[in-house]
Formats: sequence, structure tokens, C-alpha cells
Amino acid sequence: IRPLSAASDFYKAKVLHTKQPASAIEHAKEAVARNTPEKHTMNKELAGLILTKADFSNTPEDISAEEFNFVIQEMEREVKQSRLDVFSYLYLGSLYNNYGRIFGDTANFDKSEALLSSAIKLFPTRQQVYYILADAKIRNKKAGEGLKLLEQALALNLDSAESYWRLALGFKEAGDNKLALEYAA
Repeated sequence: IRPLSAASDFYKAKVLHTKQPASAIEHAKEAVARNTPEKHTMNKELAGLILTKADFSNTPEDISAEEFNFVIQEMEREVKQSRLDVFSYLYLGSLYNNYGRIFGDTANFDKSEALLSSAIKLFPTRQQVYYILADAKIRNKKAGEGLKLLEQALALNLDSAESYWRLALGFKEAGDNKLALEYAA
């Protein structure tokens, strides 16, 4: 019964999250409180939903801080419980970065930097960790450090189109449009 109830609440949360965020949060809380084996998957899906919504949000009016904070807390638990799950680090780092960007809370960039600096030690060949850490550094007014990380990610795989694209964006954010165009081409 518990897994079925959790699945039902989780489905309601997914359906309601764009139209009724407060109701969606309550259903999500009920779903994860049941502590079923699917909880880890649910937390990652919730993080994905919030991050998708955040991609199209630039102001606090566009997204619920309560919803964001709930998912951040859940992903913080995930990182503590599953130290070797790279996706938990990626989701949490992205959540911190987007929360900082949307709500202007720069302390979240610091949290992202600390989290992903430890993740790089665990996953030194995962380009995605470098990308998200670089984003935190660039947003935290450390463009030089961020660009260096993006160059390190590129060095891991010179055939990665995403690395070139992210470097171009990094240079654009840092104000160097000439280099941005070079990497974009």
C-alpha cells in the first residue's frame, strides 16, 4: 500500500507543480515521507521538474521558493545518503545555482562551489561536474576560475560539442565576445 500511495501522491505533485505549486509541494512531501524504495527516483524527478521550470524563470514570481527549498533539502539528503551518486551532486549543484540566479541569494553559489569541488575529487572525469561548478564560479564573480574549469572539461574530451558550447557561453558571460564567437564556431 505504501508504494502505491507514494506513487499516487508523486503523480499528483508532477501534474500540479506548474499550476498549483503549494498543492504540489504537499503531495510531494507526502510521497517522499512514505520512504519507499522509489524515494530516490522521486527526488531526482522532482529536481528535474524544478530545474526545467527554472530554465524558463528569471524572477521569483515565476517559481515557488518553497517548492525550490523543499527539493533542495531532499537532494541534500540524497547526497548524504548516496555519496557516490554523481547525479545527486549534479542536481543539487544545479538547484543551488538556479536558486542563486533567480532569488539573488549568492550564498547558494558558495554552496554549489563547495559541493561540486568535493564532487570533482570523486568524479574527476565527469564533464558535467566541471560545467556546473564553472557556472557557480562565473555567477559568483570568479570568471577566470570558471573558464579554467570549462577548459579542463574540454580537455577531458575534445570531441564534446557541449564543452565548446559551454566555453562559448562562459566567455560571453565573462564579457569576452571575441573568444565566445571562436568557441561557438
